[in-house]
Amino acid sequence: MPRALVVGTLALVIGGALGRLAWYFLCEWRSRIGAERRGSASEARYRLIAEHSTDVITLRDMDGMLRYVSPSITDLLGWSPQELVGHAADDILVAIDR
Repeated sequence: MPRALVVGTLALVIGGALGRLAWYFLCEWRSRIGAERRGSASEARYRLIAEHSTDVITLRDMDGMLRYVSPSITDLLGWSPQELVGHAADDILVAIDR
């Protein structure tokens, strides 16, 4: 028997404040599961776009350090994404200008 059905049935049998509390936790649990699934799907779509785009896509932290560089950087500059991740974006731009 699915968990949601068991908790829902338990909430109806118990009734009162305890039943409402059980129902609240069921709804909260289902909401969190749904949010996790939507987040995973959104992340997968973003990664698919970033990995297959001809544009260079980067993700930088607050200090300007590169945390993600799309594979298209290899076609544009000849560097692999792994060579650039962990370096400051400003340092790379200065190296390109030389």
